[in-house]
Amino acid sequence: MFFNEHPTSAAHKLTYSPSPGRSMTIKHSNPNGTVHGGVPISLLDYTLDGTTEQVLASSADGGLATARQHTITISLTTQFSGGARHGLPLFGRAWVQRRTRSIAFVAGEPTSGDLTVATASAIFKTPRQPGA
Repeated sequence: MFFNEHPTSAAHKLTYSPSPGRSMTIKHSNPNGTVHGGVPISLLDYTLDGTTEQVLASSADGGLATARQHTITISLTTQFSGGARHGLPLFGRAWVQRRTRSIAFVAGEPTSGDLTVATASAIFKTPRQPGA
């Protein structure tokens, strides 16, 4: 679920746990004993894309995308800065930095406790509606 911090903000949050009420477990580990990097990357892709769709659909100018229109990931770049901790949920936050008529530039970060696990930037394309 997305939780809008401020109704006019482009920042949204998503918390990931493997199952309701649970945190990361050894099952999600890499050989270093931290949560496998694929978990925060998946969270980032989902969070950044969902934020983009929600922000575009609810923008003050009537939206560049409709609530049912999905964006396409052109690029997702991730820089890791630490390992997600077991026993804590992974929290994703994203915001739209800039947008054009058909492209959105988005940034985000997952955190585990007080640790920023990574930073990411993405570019999303808003496909044209048929007949538009």
